[in-house]
Amino acid sequence: MDNQIFETNQHTGKFSLADFFARIYALVGMGIAVSAVVAFITLTVFADNISAILTGHTWLLFVLWILEMILVVAVTPMAAKNSPMALPAFIGFSALNGFTLTFTLAYFDLSSIAIAFAITAGMFFALSIFGKTTKRDLSGMGKAMFAALIGIIIASVVNLFVGS
Repeated sequence: MDNQIFETNQHTGKFSLADFFARIYALVGMGIAVSAVVAFITLTVFADNISAILTGHTWLLFVLWILEMILVVAVTPMAAKNSPMALPAFIGFSALNGFTLTFTLAYFDLSSIAIAFAITAGMFFALSIFGKTTKRDLSGMGKAMFAALIGIIIASVVNLFVGS
């Protein structure tokens, strides 16, 4: 798997599948970092404004969610064609995602949010390193992880009513 060679569209050089995934992981990490920074700045600098928006303009949250979906639909073809606008559009999406997350995160303590982001980033990078160093395909874990996700969602919905 690691020794497969791919030709790039931008130059005549070659790179391995591992190089491709390393670039993808770097881009995902950058997107998470942009979202986290925007959410943190919005939560700390504009905390009073967020509270006012949450109380008086709840419809704005739905507009932001719809705008995020529109951006996903618009950016996907750009990324597939290796458009020069794909990276700036992805960064813009990440920033919008961070801003949208602010409204959800406003209900929680900043230390809890920081811990959740740190755990998520740690898991992402640990699994990336595991996959790269062992050269094992982690896609076989997909069905088990999906089942675990369904279980967590059901437990969360039950917890809304039971309140444990």
